Parts: sequence; C-alpha cells; structure tokens
Amino acid sequence: MIEFFNATLGQLITLFGVLLVGYFLKKKDILPDNSDRAFSRLLAWAASPALCFRTFSNNFKIENMATNLGLIITGTIVLLVSFLIAKIISPSFSKGDSYLNNIYLYSFTISNLGYMGYPITQAVFGDEAMFHMMIFCVPLQVFIYSFGLAMLNPVNKKITFRSLINPIFASMILGALFGVFNISLPGTLSSIVSMFADSMSFLAMIVTGFTIAKFPLKDMLSDPKIYIASFLRLVVIPAIIVSAIILLKLPKTYVISALCSLAMPLGLNTVIFPASYGGDTRPGASMALISTFAALITIPLMFAVFGGSL
Repeated sequence: MIEFFNATLGQLITLFGVLLVGYFLKKKDILPDNSDRAFSRLLAWAASPALCFRTFSNNFKIENMATNLGLIITGTIVLLVSFLIAKIISPSFSKGDSYLNNIYLYSFTISNLGYMGYPITQAVFGDEAMFHMMIFCVPLQVFIYSFGLAMLNPVNKKITFRSLINPIFASMILGALFGVFNISLPGTLSSIVSMFADSMSFLAMIVTGFTIAKFPLKDMLSDPKIYIASFLRLVVIPAIIVSAIILLKLPKTYVISALCSLAMPLGLNTVIFPASYGGDTRPGASMALISTFAALITIPLMFAVFGGSL
C-alpha cells in the first residue's frame, strides 16, 4: 500500500510539474495563443504514432498473443462492458449535445492508460506486469486509435471507415505487422521513433496545462458533473468490473491489469485530439484536472480495497 502510494504520488508530481509549465507558458503569454493546437498536431502526427508503433512492434508477437490469449479476450470483454456502461450513463451528462456525449462516452470507456496506467504499473509491479497489462489493453488501444479518435474529431462527427484512417491507426497496423513478422527498424530510424515516443507524456501535459490556462480556473472547478464523472471513472466503474473478475477467480495478472487500466484518471486524449482539430477542449481539460487530483486519493484506496486479491 505504502509502496503503491509513493509510486503514484511521484508519478502525479511529475505529471503536474510539466502541466504547470504549460500553464505558466500560456498565462505569461510566452507562447502564441494557438500553440496548444500546434503541439497537439505534433502529438497526433508524430509522438502518438511513434509510441503506438513502438508498443505494437515490441509486443505484438505471435508467441505473446498465443500465450496470453486469455488476457486479450478478457481485455476485449472489459472494453465491451465499459463501453456499455458508458453508453448508458453518458446521455445524463451531455444533455443532447452529440459531441459532448462523445467526450463522456470516450472518458467512461477509456481511462488515462498511457500517461499514468503504464508508468504506475511499471513502477509498482515491474516490467513483466506492465507487459501483461499492455497485452490486456491491446483491444483498448485498438479502440482508442480507431473509433476513439473518430469519436473525438469535432470536424467529422460521423464514424466511418475513412474517419478510422489516421496516422495513429496506421502506425498501429504497421507496428503489429512489424511485430508479427519480427521486423526491426534500422538503428537510426529506431532511435528517431523512440525519441518521438518518449516525448509523448511531456507534450501531452504541456498541451493540457496550456489548455487549462485558457479558461478561468473557477469555471473549470465549478461544474458538479465533472466531479460525478471523476468518481464514476475512478471508483464505480473499476469496482464493478474488478469485483466481477475476482468473483470469477481469474488469475492475479488479470486483476492487476484490469485495476491498473480502469482505476486511472480521465484520459488526456479528450484534450489532445479535439485540440488538434480546433475543437472545444474545456470539458476534457476540466476532467483531466479534477480527476488527476482526485486519483491521488482514489488509486491507493482502490488498491487497499482490492488488496486481498493481490
């Protein structure tokens, strides 16, 4: 419990430190007002595709898929259950606004996997646990970089085959092919991909901090729906699904993977993706700000509650 709390606290402090830099850059007008859109495009066209390609090329191996097929199947079921829950509760928050409904639908389905889920899992449980979680989250990653990205596109709100074709989705498919056929990039090109992939968290938090600074902080903290959404994301949804996994007596690896993927804050993609298209980023920024603060309490609490199964 103490180890997990310390790892969580350290990760949160790091993330918020970078977020505050982005906030300061905007408040002091050091960067132009549209810098968040420029950084978001850099994320969408370079950093995110690089991270996605590296993740899939390193882990999407035939032997891994065969050995951990149960993890993939369970991850798929968890995705479907999460999406069903999100589908039911999202209209209560959006009040008929289709785009806002997509924001909540995405947020209740997918948590902050990349910037918090993976780092915290690695810090607390080690590389092997993080690898198992990444296998578990393959269906979630496919959703994020296909339907998820299309859902958060304010320009084209209809989810069509064409809307699924984007740099991140293409890099996922390419990375999977490289992984399956055990193809390696040349050394220099691999280093370039890694440099962009490693910049993902930094750029994402700069964009979030910059975006938050555009809005009055009082307004962002005054919407009660955001607090309710954060509680559902951080406590209710993971508690329901993880309890079911424990009752089914699935292995410890499944419990850790599900808990670490579900009990994280509301994701930053609701800021990054809309910003890259010039969409409204206020709801996503509010969710990211409030839920990440709340996660400092809820993550250790969730592991204390479910600690007996670990």
